[in-house]
Amino acid sequence: MSYKKIIPLLLAAILAISLFSACGKAKTGDGEPTEVLVGVGADFSPISFYNDDKELDGFEYELLAAIDDRLPEYTFTYKPSDFTNILLSLESGKIDAAAHLFEYNIERGDKFLYGTEGYIHFDLYFVSKTGAEINSFEDLAGKKLIADGNGSNSFYIANKWNEEHGKPFEIIFEPTAPILIEDLESGVGDATLASVSQYDGWVREYNADIQISDAVVNESGTFILFNKDTGAELQAAFDKALADLKTEGFVAELSIKWFDADVSVKAK
Repeated sequence: MSYKKIIPLLLAAILAISLFSACGKAKTGDGEPTEVLVGVGADFSPISFYNDDKELDGFEYELLAAIDDRLPEYTFTYKPSDFTNILLSLESGKIDAAAHLFEYNIERGDKFLYGTEGYIHFDLYFVSKTGAEINSFEDLAGKKLIADGNGSNSFYIANKWNEEHGKPFEIIFEPTAPILIEDLESGVGDATLASVSQYDGWVREYNADIQISDAVVNESGTFILFNKDTGAELQAAFDKALADLKTEGFVAELSIKWFDADVSVKAK
């Protein structure tokens, strides 16, 4: 074979190798994927938690891992924390993205950039002890509503209604599901706000003597959050990957694995 034929072949091979190496890897300028720090839950089964092998596990963690697989230009490093501290870390720039069943509200919308692709349909209902008649905030007059933290969307909704109507009920806090359910069953608290998937999980895992209201309190979904000033490019990448995973049925399959139901669609 002549040199005239060999040289073009060599150049083509070099070009092909360069393109392959650069594919999805050029973000840092040195051929390595860009590290993305992602805030996730640490003790929120079955969403994101440490399993018996001390490894992160759960619905949200597996979903993020699947998104990571779709984005070769990025590599995810997870920063487990509690609900409120994840938001504080995102606001201060210590992490790049946050996932902890974050729903939309105006206060968060002013601070953070929301992904446009939701992944869990998270309508809220009243959950109370079996036999209680609590189907509205009016029914809570003179009673106690249990919230799981003052950073949650359920607290935001309940507190906003309460303040706008002269605070007819008291809000108390319980950080864990077992204590919250114990408070409902014993009468320490009268109701809480939860999704159908949460309610089903409590009944299944704790054999809880509780019921869920017929009327929805708030229609919502859950979204991944990003830094409002710097997160637009990352948001677009996450949205595309998540949209593809939903279309391919992965999110529905993952829902059934962790919740025994497809929580990516409306439950009631």
